[in-house]
Amino acid sequence: MARIFLSYARDDADAAKQLAACISERGHEVWWDRHLHAGSRFAAEIDKAFLNYPELRPFFYDGVMPNEKIDAVQARRAASLADIHLDVFELLFVEMIIERVPDLKLGKDRLHWDNYMRRTFETSPLMCARLAALANEYETGLVSFAAKPCLEAHKIRLQP
Repeated sequence: MARIFLSYARDDADAAKQLAACISERGHEVWWDRHLHAGSRFAAEIDKAFLNYPELRPFFYDGVMPNEKIDAVQARRAASLADIHLDVFELLFVEMIIERVPDLKLGKDRLHWDNYMRRTFETSPLMCARLAALANEYETGLVSFAAKPCLEAHKIRLQP
């Protein structure tokens, strides 16, 4: 059984729901933003990812940037996990900062997620490098949000 992360545009939510159901029916675990309400599910999934791949943790919390000393599989895993973080951060950022969608029900978790996202950019040069490389694919507000911690902590300049 595979664990699959499903990323999609909001306009494609109905199609994503059908795809997730189809994948689930075939015995795979589908993880997508329906699990993000109140943020608790995402936090648990991130914890699980770092339990399964503890060698990736330093790239997100200890200021370590992947280099030529790590193997290609580990480098791909780190980049994939960074991309998943960015996708979820964009979703959370848009929901709680820009649109303030009331049915997300973040409440007090809004401050937690704001701090978590900021700290992640401060402690992860990989996250900043991935966002710099893919900035045109993300919400301008998220890129602006990350610009200061990425520049101050890692000297990585983001262009919204």
